[in-house]
Amino acid sequence: VVFGILTTFVVRRTNSLQSEVERYNTHLTERASDVFGNIPVVQSFTRIDSEIRSVAALMRSALGAQLPVLNWWAIAVIGAKAAATLTLLAIFLLGVELHARGLATIGQIVTFTAFSTLLIGQLNEIVSFINGVFLQAPKLHEFFRVLDTPSHIIERATARDPGKLLGHIRFDHVSFGYEPDIKAIDDVSFEIASGETVAFVGATGSGKSTTLNLLHRVFDPDAGAILIDGVDIRDMTLAGLRRNIGVVFQEPMLLARSIEENLRIGNLDATHADIALALQRAQAAEFVARQPAGLATMISERGRSLSGGERQRLSIARALLKDPPIMVFDEATSALDSETEAELQKALVSATKGRTTFIIAHRFSTIRTADRIVVLDDGRMVETGTFDELVARRGIFAKLASRQVAQTAPEMQSAAE
Repeated sequence: VVFGILTTFVVRRTNSLQSEVERYNTHLTERASDVFGNIPVVQSFTRIDSEIRSVAALMRSALGAQLPVLNWWAIAVIGAKAAATLTLLAIFLLGVELHARGLATIGQIVTFTAFSTLLIGQLNEIVSFINGVFLQAPKLHEFFRVLDTPSHIIERATARDPGKLLGHIRFDHVSFGYEPDIKAIDDVSFEIASGETVAFVGATGSGKSTTLNLLHRVFDPDAGAILIDGVDIRDMTLAGLRRNIGVVFQEPMLLARSIEENLRIGNLDATHADIALALQRAQAAEFVARQPAGLATMISERGRSLSGGERQRLSIARALLKDPPIMVFDEATSALDSETEAELQKALVSATKGRTTFIIAHRFSTIRTADRIVVLDDGRMVETGTFDELVARRGIFAKLASRQVAQTAPEMQSAAE
């Protein structure tokens, strides 16, 4: 009874307090991760002392919130220990009295005392368990809340695995908006033959990335349909669809693991010969061979131990190892210098051979050899054609191209000097 009363009382008093503690701990972890992940910025702007004070303040707040919880549970533990001691003392005194009256033998008293000690020990374990569960309850609640969050992409009950796709793609009057009244993509229609390379061009916010996010179902269109090989992608399983699409993102996403482990994310069953071929086609074999432990070389968090070009080439190799019939390059060269971009261009040519390829690029040098260019403006498709055809039309694409030439000309002249 004492155990139950104490535990119930303490749980009720500390329930909201522990949730507050976890909020402080979350803020502290986020702040520390933010600082350690951006050390060059903190150092260059001489913000070390300021960040230390900020983290110290969060630690004091977290500790200030945690102490009342610990105090209450200390009271519960002390109370439980005291109740256990008093219970054993009462049992012993009662046993002595019963023995004096001839109602109990010494053996019976010892047996009952031992049994009571065992029972009380188990009750103490229960209190400790409840204490541990309670302290972790907010974390568990958040964990299961994330697990139970329904996906905004619903897979149809009739969806089927498409197997290996050919890569013939058609957007049929597709519209999509992040907000109900604001369309990011508005009535976009085009058709791409299997093996064709198509580049998407437009100003920032014109809908390029959104269009390709719809292709591998990061979102579903609000209207219209996207078909691959004549089948609506919503009639395919998500795993089956995404298995057929390789994506190389603008920011290479590498894990703090070995180079080989990062590559095998593309294909867990890949042989060493497969990995070697993918690295060769991505123009990455030479720099991997220069690493201290080759494929076993550990990469730091987010691949920071590698240069931008090296990270991007590993991303391309990882996508190639997946061997998809459809490739998506989402501004894969936008943050690279001209020399590194030239090396990646070779990798792109090799990577796109025989595959349906989408390229999003701000630098027009990366899309000159594309079979077709689609120009988007404010979510609508306004022009389509080859590079030379679009320049000759003197439309939006020609203006973007001339603006880029005007921006790069001084840089090239400066570099030459």
